[in-house]
Amino acid sequence: MEDQMMYRPRELFEKQLKEAYHKTAEEYFAKLTEESKVNPEENAAHVKRYNLDASDAQSKEKKASSARGLNVFLTVAMIVSFVVGALMILFGVLLDAPWWIYFIAGVLISGGIATAIVKFCVMKGVVSAREKQASEAKKKAEESLRICYMDMAPLNARFDWNAPATIMEKATPLIDLDPIFTPERFCYLRDKFGLQEIDDSHQTVLGVISGQIQGNPFIVERILTEETGPKTYTGS
Repeated sequence: MEDQMMYRPRELFEKQLKEAYHKTAEEYFAKLTEESKVNPEENAAHVKRYNLDASDAQSKEKKASSARGLNVFLTVAMIVSFVVGALMILFGVLLDAPWWIYFIAGVLISGGIATAIVKFCVMKGVVSAREKQASEAKKKAEESLRICYMDMAPLNARFDWNAPATIMEKATPLIDLDPIFTPERFCYLRDKFGLQEIDDSHQTVLGVISGQIQGNPFIVERILTEETGPKTYTGS
């Protein structure tokens, strides 16, 4: 296994480590779950309830939005009916228009009155009721989500950024990862192996993993490099 680790890491990962990491991660998570006293069945029931409440809230918000849209349409239709009807009467009087102009104007104004009745006597109540239902459904969904977060809070509190390193070390005993990249580790790598500090203003280190394999220190850096290059801009 040591030879595979040193000389054929890809093959070793595909044949052994991939499954080992998966199994170790499941065991790690199961241990955290047990320590946190989280009840998976209860949380699953709460998540199911939240999904139902969230779906109901979304459905009621769509209905409220449709009612608001219809109310806006009725408002526009009412205003247009009154304005066009009034203008037709005005121009009819000024231009001595035929009777059918007044008839159309009367129909428009009557339609505007009917629209106003529907808007203020019916739609106002419909919009108010649907907005209230949507608001209550949203609050219910938010409360269900809060309960789900409360269920998971003890478990989430036990996670830390070093969990992947812990899992890797357990699944691969040959690799000993540093919990954090310390100044002491940097000085050691600098003095013994010539590791250089990045002082280029156009480069920054995004992440560092360090440790040792069978006593041999290593470091993996992810570096972001900024480069300036030409670009032709066209247009105004």
